[in-house]
Amino acid sequence: MKDNISIKENINLCNYDYKRVHHLKILDQYYEDIESGLKTFEVRVNDRNYEVGDIIQFNVINDNKITLKQPLTKYLITYVLNDINYVRPGYVVMSIIPLKE
Repeated sequence: MKDNISIKENINLCNYDYKRVHHLKILDQYYEDIESGLKTFEVRVNDRNYEVGDIIQFNVINDNKITLKQPLTKYLITYVLNDINYVRPGYVVMSIIPLKE
């Protein structure tokens, strides 16, 4: 299992030894920024013990929590910051990159 992954690497879901898949809701406005490549991180309550190598599958919702779409693109967690000097206790900031299928 790799702990450090270069963003320039071509990561293929079929040959990457990932740990878990997290199905997460996300507001449309934030998913659009992820999809465009502008937003390469995700901030979450660490209620799932997120780890490098885990996969995120987003479920895009609106303000009324109605599902708008379920994109096929999965995202690999490449870094997890949970240091209380930089992140509120109980939260994490995760670097994510899209997986190439």
